[in-house]
Amino acid sequence: MLHVLLFFYFLVSSSHAAVQDFCVADLKAPQGPAGYSCKTPAKVTVDDFVYSGLGVAGNTSNFIKASINTAFADKFPGLNGLGLSMARVDLAPGGAIPMHSHPGASETLLVAKGSVIAAFVSSDNTVYSKTLKEGDIMVFPQGLLHFERRGARAMQILPESVRKLWNEWELRLIVPLSLFLEIVLIIFSNRRKSTATPWIRILIWSAYMCADWVATLSLGTLANSQGDSKGKLLDPNYTLMAFWAPFLLLHLGGPDTVTAYSIEENELWLRHSLGLVIQAGVAFYVFLRSWAGTPLTFLSIPMFVAGIIKYGERTWVLRFASKNHFRDSLLPGPDYADFLKGCSSRKDERQVNRITKVEIEIPVLFYKFIILFFIFGSNIFECLVVFSLIFLQRTGARAMQIFPESMRKLWNEWELRLMVLLSLFLQIVLIIFSNRRKYTVTPWIRILIWSAYLSADWVATVSLGTLSNSQGDSEGKLLDPNYTLMAFWAPFLLLHLGGPDTITAYSLEDNELWLRHLLGLVVQVGVAFYVFLRSWAGTPLTFLSIPMFVAGIIKYGERTWVLRSASKNHFRDSLLLVPDPGPDYAHFMEKYSSRNYDTQAERIRKEKTGENPLQSTVGDDITVPSRKYIDKAYFLFKNQFKHLYADLILSLDDQKTSEGIIRYMSSEDAFKVVEMELNFMYDVLYTKATVIYSLLGILLRSTSFSFTISTLAAFHFFIDKHQFSNIDIDITYLLLFGAIFLEVYALTKLILSDWSIVWLSSKTNSLADSIYRAITSFRSVITSDKRWSRRMAQNNLIDSCLRDKTKFNQVPRFLDMNNFLERYWYMTWEKVDDMKEPIFSLLLEMTNDVRDLRSLLKHRGDYVITKRRVIETLGWSIVDVKFDHSILLWHIATDLCSYSDDDPNPKSRCKISKCLSEYMLYLLVMCPFMLPKGIGEFRFRDTCSETKRFFQQRSESISNRNEACRLLLEVDTEVEPKEVKGDKSKSVLFEACRLAKELAKILESPEMAGTEEKWEMISHVWMEMLFYAATHCE
Repeated sequence: MLHVLLFFYFLVSSSHAAVQDFCVADLKAPQGPAGYSCKTPAKVTVDDFVYSGLGVAGNTSNFIKASINTAFADKFPGLNGLGLSMARVDLAPGGAIPMHSHPGASETLLVAKGSVIAAFVSSDNTVYSKTLKEGDIMVFPQGLLHFERRGARAMQILPESVRKLWNEWELRLIVPLSLFLEIVLIIFSNRRKSTATPWIRILIWSAYMCADWVATLSLGTLANSQGDSKGKLLDPNYTLMAFWAPFLLLHLGGPDTVTAYSIEENELWLRHSLGLVIQAGVAFYVFLRSWAGTPLTFLSIPMFVAGIIKYGERTWVLRFASKNHFRDSLLPGPDYADFLKGCSSRKDERQVNRITKVEIEIPVLFYKFIILFFIFGSNIFECLVVFSLIFLQRTGARAMQIFPESMRKLWNEWELRLMVLLSLFLQIVLIIFSNRRKYTVTPWIRILIWSAYLSADWVATVSLGTLSNSQGDSEGKLLDPNYTLMAFWAPFLLLHLGGPDTITAYSLEDNELWLRHLLGLVVQVGVAFYVFLRSWAGTPLTFLSIPMFVAGIIKYGERTWVLRSASKNHFRDSLLLVPDPGPDYAHFMEKYSSRNYDTQAERIRKEKTGENPLQSTVGDDITVPSRKYIDKAYFLFKNQFKHLYADLILSLDDQKTSEGIIRYMSSEDAFKVVEMELNFMYDVLYTKATVIYSLLGILLRSTSFSFTISTLAAFHFFIDKHQFSNIDIDITYLLLFGAIFLEVYALTKLILSDWSIVWLSSKTNSLADSIYRAITSFRSVITSDKRWSRRMAQNNLIDSCLRDKTKFNQVPRFLDMNNFLERYWYMTWEKVDDMKEPIFSLLLEMTNDVRDLRSLLKHRGDYVITKRRVIETLGWSIVDVKFDHSILLWHIATDLCSYSDDDPNPKSRCKISKCLSEYMLYLLVMCPFMLPKGIGEFRFRDTCSETKRFFQQRSESISNRNEACRLLLEVDTEVEPKEVKGDKSKSVLFEACRLAKELAKILESPEMAGTEEKWEMISHVWMEMLFYAATHCE
């Protein structure tokens, strides 16, 4: 066991030094009140002035865990008469020298090894306390009470041999564990296809879940173990350990037999791409810090390449197996020949100059080499080898030594601090911006939220790993208060892993991975507890970690529970009612057999007539008008909307209730109710709404908030901060105030949310009305009242084909970035406010004419054209083709018809038709899961290919979209296109041109009174298609 080594020097007022040179004690003579008598100078030797007894450690196995070895005159004769005495004290962990004083002497304390808490009390009861480190000296004035105490970290309870073994083997154990998990996966993972044995599946699942965690933790520990201290600078063991980094990349790439445990894993390929960048960066950081120019360092390079290949393979496979990319792989890819042709025909001046420069420089370099070879002959190769060896010897230090010492020292000091601050910053970004993705269409907001969401867990996890590795057992760190303060940051990282209330999942696939988060909860709490255990010193700061641990576990547990509740199976199960066996048939038949049928039948009739009436007047008793909407919306959400989302069937009574609520509303009110329903659904799926808006959630939130406030108060008033670094104190305050800010901001959002208003709506008194008015007023001032963007995305086929001609779009097209650019760069948005009334009016009209719901839901444009008596002319484009085929036909036809009648008025039927047309195409191309299953993507790509070919053949005549539309309408479509092309291509371009011409003839007929009426028919067709898509999506 390591001991703290102290030396005490006792200085007394009496001394013989003023009378004679020395007075060496004569130990053979009797000792008087003034001490020993002096030896005669002739008998004094040099050994009288030397004492070696303080070089041996004392036995601390006693109740005070301390040992005192004195050097007084009876053992050290040379001290006699000098007024000076010495002692050695060894303190085991938890040991102490009890409070005492020296009435006749002052005491000077020198810490020779380790650290200790020392203090004395003045005559006015003032306590002077300080944690002394190695080399520090403290003086205790004569006659004052004083003591020395050594704190004990929890890890110090273990024997020194055990702790030393753990410190040496910590990294050596987790790296083989990572390898072991990979072996388990590659051997057993393929068996889950052919086995039903539970333990096999549990083993595979556990190994799969743990593999990435262990490899990531190993990389973080390895990165933190590569120090710049002189003891580690060129330590061959650390260089060898750094050689393990690329192997961990291999492990993160996983075995070939399993890349995903569930289908949802494939949808998160972008997250793995980010992980590839981060983990490769960490591994490269380890490689950079350990670079020594040795052969072993160079051997890391091919392993790095292999590791990145393996990790990249896994990421690519996940991307390829994701739903959208798997579908896209079945469609025609980019035209490589066209790309090359386009590039070769558009070389600009800079490209020509660059190629010319290379062509000139290569011969110059070749001639230089020929001249050198002519002068030195074959010796030039030996010179190159010798020069390379000299260069390696001169640069044989680690690569990090290239940077100035001050910069390296700054990085070593700030590495952990920066990561912790970055973790806090990401949490603040998420809680402020994440809720805005409901109502914003700005690309940079969405990219910011996505990046922060994916990075937040990585940063917090790496910070915890770095923090755990920084808590060493060396005597320099054992009771270093700064390391104890840094360990206090661990529970804050648990808070960050719990995430803000405004976002728990970025996509629905995140909810399906709740078991992984549960495992993460166990692992990360274990790591944080490990940090807490190693830093335990029995100080007040250590005890302050406990309430923050509770708060962190609550927050992390909340997130895991919410993800579980929002997962598909658990969400569906939560809506199922208690199983109802129905009336007791056997009992009824028994009564029936005893000829008591009439009585039983009468009782059953009474039970049926006693059922509750339909709740079509929900919210009508609310005194504040605007509160009626939120009450009706919550009723529909709770009883019907959630069931529809979970693919559960509504009863006839539910349908009638919904119709009774919506039918008598205005279009604005009806859309407002639906908007509120969608907002409730968003909160359930992507936030912590299911927990924080419950009684248990309020109790947990109150606990975590009160613990955080009390910790801040205790840290501010009761912790002595003089022993800590000012920077670390500031960071700790930032973490505390940041945690409180996150709680206060979440509480504000809770009070101002629709859920709080729902609770108030159940209170029918004046106080509730007053609170409601106050909340709504406050809400309109400090936060946005939007629940969605009130815009819809637009995608235009002709515009896309014209845009694809430009040189700027050739590279993205070749790199398969079309989907990304279409979603975040090219996409446009149109307001929907002017479409609400026409859509709602048509829906009411159709429900009045068609009483059968099934018949109503079958219409996808044929209702309007039948009513207008043009079904025989236009029916082939709606009734006789698939839905995706019909969308493409009517989209192109609408575009062609509108180029000459385009009305900029947003309320015009032409504008509404165009907006609905481009929105439906957006759904077909970017969100095919929102439409009935079909081959719409095949049709779209073939149609685009034919359109581009048409434009390229007439590129000289096309300068804008109006000319493009004109040229398309000029094509003779007397012969049906399918008779010419057959089934070879799914393109509908010229079928759409034919439809556009037929529409033009119909709209020009006398039955159509003006342009607005003809566009009303087209807009109604698109509205019917919208209704059909809404009721038939996956």
